[in-house]
Amino acid sequence: MRIAKVLSAFVGVLVVIGSLGVLGAGAVALSVDHADGYLTAGPVRITADSAAVVSGGLDLFGNYPAVDRLDFDRVGARIEADSRNGKAVFVGIGPVDDVNRYVAGVRHASVEFFGDEVVVVGHDGTSRIPPPADESFWAAEATDEQLTWRIENGRWAMALLNADGTPGIDVDLTAGARVPFVRPIGIAFLVAGLVGLAVGVALTYLGVRTGPSPAATPSEAREESPVG
Repeated sequence: MRIAKVLSAFVGVLVVIGSLGVLGAGAVALSVDHADGYLTAGPVRITADSAAVVSGGLDLFGNYPAVDRLDFDRVGARIEADSRNGKAVFVGIGPVDDVNRYVAGVRHASVEFFGDEVVVVGHDGTSRIPPPADESFWAAEATDEQLTWRIENGRWAMALLNADGTPGIDVDLTAGARVPFVRPIGIAFLVAGLVGLAVGVALTYLGVRTGPSPAATPSEAREESPVG
């Protein structure tokens, strides 16, 4: 019986600790949802002596035609680039083939993704590129302001350049993604955390409470009675 009470208390404490973590995750999710629903990372400083920095192809949703029938109106990305050298900064998102053609033959850096590994690859070429705002293939673009993009199915690349096409990039980049399921997930975590907390407290209580001593049997009473 004593072993069962110790195990109950031990398991109860573990459940309480785990439930507090789940409650914290739920609170964070709800706080993000109230902050316009964006999960944000950064800022990260990006520097390059070339004319452009481009990401490798981002194959969103596997480029499956069936995905086009889903509603992604509330799924979005937000990118903000703050110049550190006084030059106007251009941020654009476009089809990966068009972006690659645009920077072909120009000195630039590309960020390639190989599984869990991220590699920056340098490409030689001319030092200057035509002003990016003159191109018509961008799905989303912004110059010296925040870029907001409603995510679409397809293969995309992000490009970071000086607005005039000159080399020498030095920016602080902040990126965010809006997920429409943050609030329901946060509520589910809170409910699960509260239930787990109640169960953990109950198990801990059952393990540490001390009940009344069991009544002595008649034989035990005779053995303990003083000899008269």
